[in-house]
Amino acid sequence: MVNSVFLRGYQEGETVYSHTVVTGESFYKITLAIPRLSGIMDHVMVMVRERTLKEQEFYKGILMDVTGMMRSYNRIQENGVGTRLEVYVLANRVETYPHESLAPEISSNNIISICGEIEKMEPFLRDANGEELLNVMLVIHRPKNANIKLPCVAWNRIGNYILRSCNIGEKVFLNGRLQSRVYKERETEKEREIVELTIFHMLNLT
Repeated sequence: MVNSVFLRGYQEGETVYSHTVVTGESFYKITLAIPRLSGIMDHVMVMVRERTLKEQEFYKGILMDVTGMMRSYNRIQENGVGTRLEVYVLANRVETYPHESLAPEISSNNIISICGEIEKMEPFLRDANGEELLNVMLVIHRPKNANIKLPCVAWNRIGNYILRSCNIGEKVFLNGRLQSRVYKERETEKEREIVELTIFHMLNLT
């Protein structure tokens, strides 16, 4: 099953301890700021193994390439009531560049290719600019119910195509980029940042 991510961006903030698994391996999380051509930054959480921290330099502002795969979990809310979906990249390989001139040329700094099953499609919407968008929830099945859920959005023509050609429960291949956006919770009025896949291409595998 395809689940591949490549990101190039700058570390925001400090490296923070996350958790240790039963095998004794520890993981740390960083936030990667990935620039778009427009200058807007997308913010994606990256989970890094402890041994990777010992092999590479990690500090605020350093440029790095991250190759990995998508993961998600349900995080308990701050008030202890309910959960919310957290999406992140589990890094398989990290290359840091203390000097940006050391970084090799790349065609794109944000690429994701993934296969999964359409769990949910919301009705077609229009944003404040009149652009049409389709919200899709993709689920990637894994052993022991450790499934990955990934919010996706498809704009205009691609959204129309998915709506016409796909049904709930069908398997698809998606290609696009990870993007972050801020939204306001209806109940608490708090601002939250969500990471989602903006779909560029779709292939129905069913």
